[in-house]
Amino acid sequence: MNSNIRKKGFAPVELGPGSKIDRGVLLGYIAGRKITTGPLIIGEKVRLRSGTVIYSNVTVGERLETGHNVVIREESRFGDNVSIRNNTVIDYGCIVGSNVKIHCNVYLAQFTEIEDDVFIAPGVTVANDLHPVCTLCMKSPRFSIMAVEEKNKNIGQPIISKAATTPICEPFSRSSFLPIQ
Repeated sequence: MNSNIRKKGFAPVELGPGSKIDRGVLLGYIAGRKITTGPLIIGEKVRLRSGTVIYSNVTVGERLETGHNVVIREESRFGDNVSIRNNTVIDYGCIVGSNVKIHCNVYLAQFTEIEDDVFIAPGVTVANDLHPVCTLCMKSPRFSIMAVEEKNKNIGQPIISKAATTPICEPFSRSSFLPIQ
């Protein structure tokens, strides 16, 4: 890998050989959150299109391809052969497996886990707050999205079948939402 990409105010970037990067791509962007800043590590033969921003502390496998205006936040990990289409945001702390296709206009909330061989359709939003007003849920439960086989259907690619979560707080009561008087 070439470790020679370094801009002032950005984390070090290790870029694998055979990669193609458009003008207007930002690599190693440092997060505003208080975290230890580490390098951005990118595998071989990636294709990053203009408008892509990849933060520090990210590890990307081989053959990642992004569309325009893709944002990948800090502390995320990606396997090999991942395709992320235009206008998609992968928030911090996400784990994306290998052979994953994420279509246009998708938002994956922080700590989302995508297993291998998953297709995410255009416009999907994954939210990880089970109870939006509950302050305990701000601890960000993990979501896991996995590929499954559906019998008796000729589907060329796996589909999202479920998002499994582990709640970290007790269900809130309706009294939490009393109208303002």
